[in-house]
Amino acid sequence: MKFQHLVIALLVATIIGNFYFLHLMVDNQREEIRLQQRVHEEHGHVSRGEHDVHEHVAVNVAKTIQVEAYSSRLQVTIKVSGKTVYNKEYKEGEEAGRGIHVAVLHGETGALLTTSVFDTYASDVEFNAYLEQVTAGRLLVLTIRDEGTFSLKGEAKAKLVRLGSEHASALHWRDTWSMVVKVGAPDTAKDVRGVSKALDVWGAPVTVRAEFDAENTADCLWDDARRHFCDQYDGYGDVCSCVSPLALPTGGLPLPELQDVPVAIIASQNRPRYLFRMLTKLLSIKGASASMIRVYIDGLDKPEALDLTRLLGVKGIRQEPKSERNARISQHYLAALTAVFEEFQTAAHVLILEEDLEVAPDFFHYFAQTRPLLEADPTLYCVSAWNDLGYKHTAKDPTMLMRLDTMPGLGWMLKRDLFVDELRAKWPSADKFWDWDMWMRMNEQRKGRECIVPDISRTFHFGAHGVNMNDYFQDLYFNKHLLSTVPFAELKTKEMEASRYEEHLNGLLAASVPIDTAKVDVCNYGNAIPKSQSQYHVIYMRQTKPHDYETWTTLATCFKIWDLDARGFHKALWRLWLNDTPIMVIGSSSPFYSHKPDGLEPYFKPKVHDKAKA
Repeated sequence: MKFQHLVIALLVATIIGNFYFLHLMVDNQREEIRLQQRVHEEHGHVSRGEHDVHEHVAVNVAKTIQVEAYSSRLQVTIKVSGKTVYNKEYKEGEEAGRGIHVAVLHGETGALLTTSVFDTYASDVEFNAYLEQVTAGRLLVLTIRDEGTFSLKGEAKAKLVRLGSEHASALHWRDTWSMVVKVGAPDTAKDVRGVSKALDVWGAPVTVRAEFDAENTADCLWDDARRHFCDQYDGYGDVCSCVSPLALPTGGLPLPELQDVPVAIIASQNRPRYLFRMLTKLLSIKGASASMIRVYIDGLDKPEALDLTRLLGVKGIRQEPKSERNARISQHYLAALTAVFEEFQTAAHVLILEEDLEVAPDFFHYFAQTRPLLEADPTLYCVSAWNDLGYKHTAKDPTMLMRLDTMPGLGWMLKRDLFVDELRAKWPSADKFWDWDMWMRMNEQRKGRECIVPDISRTFHFGAHGVNMNDYFQDLYFNKHLLSTVPFAELKTKEMEASRYEEHLNGLLAASVPIDTAKVDVCNYGNAIPKSQSQYHVIYMRQTKPHDYETWTTLATCFKIWDLDARGFHKALWRLWLNDTPIMVIGSSSPFYSHKPDGLEPYFKPKVHDKAKA
């Protein structure tokens, strides 16, 4: 009898076990169907641009993954377990695709997650940064097309060596080269190099082959949202670490003064890693509320940026592009601003950021203190967190504010009434290839109103790639900007009302020290301007007409600040710091020029024009 009971018990256990297994299979199939449906809903995959995300259906069920990478002058190819997953062919003389092609493969399945092309002939800045962000356990594939060494500097080469490269340190002009490695395991690396034997000769085509043990990610310390993200994307460092995944910021409560102010982030579908840097910093500072943040993504065919917003717990909204280049950006801004005010019906203001801006610790405190100024003063156009002239050597005081005739953007507060009642109806149409911010700076829109800015910026522009940006421009005009690091600064808001600000400037000028530019070379300001003085030192400047800024841009070049046009002024008066001494530059069209002492010769140094061309 006991034996029969035992048999029955075993049969019942088997039936239950089979039922559970069948149920699990059905659940898995349902999940796979949902995932496939979501991929279709997210408009599938289209490989475009510098950084592409690829359809990532598993290609490997074995215990090992075979990887092959081919490098040559006109073609690069990557194969996984015998299947071509990436192939690019170019015509002779074509610059597109020049440099190092990078692919990241899933360490368990071998699925192609992302590809990037870095023009390391021109610059290695982005490539150098990218090498830090590939997740341990991923399979990293690198292969040169055409020329990829001219700007590949020692730091990037050293990182490749630490990854396990044997030949990276010796790479030179027109070498071909391919490398594969499991990140974090340098002993698994293999790379081959085709040596260029003359300046006008490319190295011979080379192919590297390697086999890797598949990773097991089943036990990774990921929740469902992170697993979904990490099974598709890479380039986010320890976010997808299996053992010690990066803790992601979630935000907190808004500051009471800003609890009804939404934050609109203007983003592109092509720069999700910029968006990650921006959002993680924003969500980590006091006053950031995830529920009040909206990310408006330009583009419908790449889901990575949207999936990133979901991972970070903020709402992302994808928008259909209109037009192209500058006009496309302008239309994206119009759609985003329209959407945010429609969603937040009671919001009188909105904070506007872009995906390539890093915010200061007191970003929200800054706007909490300045919002009442914008609300009460009809002579104000906006409040901005950015000072065009706020470089490390020209900005000093975190409590100081200024009124400007120009609209800086790059992190700013906009009034609903201004947008809804004035700007929206006359916003440049899709056939107008204008920069939206240049349009907003025109007096037809500004109407004599001013913007408030800080001395030390509360945002930092880090995006080196975009429609109007490259590594050289970023390094020349943005990398040396100063970002405030204090958690809180009590701003000098009392002197920002229009008439009080005029009184404030006149008071500073009454106690100022004029600089005799006939006796000192202000272009060599290190010697011409005394160090660490408390009084303002003033350079009076001659203008041939009210909007003649040629002498100013000459000075700006000397001061190593923005010099492409005139920005950051109030009635032809500029304020900055040099040698830790406060400086004013005042043009002859300014009402403050009356403070110039009699007999003092104004500085005048217009640009030299080519008479032959004239």
